[in-house]
Amino acid sequence: MLRKSIAAFAVVIGAAISSEIGAQVPAAGVIVLESNVAGIEAPQVFLGPGSYGRDRVLQIPEGRNIKVMLPSGKTVVLSGPRSPRVGDLIDAIDEAPAFTEMSERIMSGNLSKALKSMGVK
Repeated sequence: MLRKSIAAFAVVIGAAISSEIGAQVPAAGVIVLESNVAGIEAPQVFLGPGSYGRDRVLQIPEGRNIKVMLPSGKTVVLSGPRSPRVGDLIDAIDEAPAFTEMSERIMSGNLSKALKSMGVK
């Protein structure tokens, strides 16, 4: 009986630790590097599936564009008129180190380091 209680306690503690750690790690999404679209500013992280904003639609009017970094580290320019969902833009399950570093800097509020790492003075 004691073994079952200890095992159950270990499972509960393990789940709590996993959820706590998982809450601190940004989910895959896209990073806006450049934008001339009203309401979509750079730098900005839009999280993907499994996180708030995953169904966000990026409304890009005709003659406007945004440059995003995908989780793979690839950069893409999205030109309007176009209305892609953030979740549909995700191209990789595993994030490239550059994507992870950039998203963590932006999400932590350290915009100056994020901008410098993108080559913006």
